[in-house]
Amino acid sequence: MDAERQRTGKKRRGKTPQPVEETPDDKAQSNCTDPELHSMRTNNKGWESCGNAQASVDGACQIIVACDVTDASNDQQQATPIAQATLANLAQAGIERPKDEGGIIQAIPVTLDNGYDSEASVEALETLGFDPYIATARQRHHGPEADAPATSLTVQERMAAKVRTPAGKALYARRKVIVEPVFGQSKEARGFRRFLLRGLANILGEWRLVCLTHNLLKIWRYGGVLGTA
Repeated sequence: MDAERQRTGKKRRGKTPQPVEETPDDKAQSNCTDPELHSMRTNNKGWESCGNAQASVDGACQIIVACDVTDASNDQQQATPIAQATLANLAQAGIERPKDEGGIIQAIPVTLDNGYDSEASVEALETLGFDPYIATARQRHHGPEADAPATSLTVQERMAAKVRTPAGKALYARRKVIVEPVFGQSKEARGFRRFLLRGLANILGEWRLVCLTHNLLKIWRYGGVLGTA
């Protein structure tokens, strides 16, 4: 392109590109311990090299249906892959999707915190056959209720109104007794507060082992009850 411009005498449109600077910026960071992971903000407002652990949990016995670990610092891109993994594992286990009395497949209700809030996440979950309830902001204990969401609103506005309906608030409140305790049990009851291995593939295996032991404990606890139901 530069040769063509020199031949025709035409000037480049826009700003002239800056030369490539080979020297790294003073604030540039490199993780020498585990280059596959990124620095993420932690609960104590510090920064550490972390893996972002994901889990999809059923609402009956807190069984982890699917799990993953990514190097992404936020969850906005994680709703779709964990939903796909959930469907794949359910199909592999021979568990059919819920159906109504007429045999029509029903959408699976799913609750996600505001870290997953994005238009792409909502649309992808609905396409995959889920009925998402995603918080678009921090939930207030006594926030105003809303009527059924109007179709003229944006995706996120409709989601915010949907979660504020009486049915939406009741369903989203179930998240506090479904998925959040799973992470609490892993951290507090079993003392798993940090990955001990290095490399994304290795910490994924570590997280899967933690989830496996969690499921075994749940099956041991609820297996007898479910077997006699």
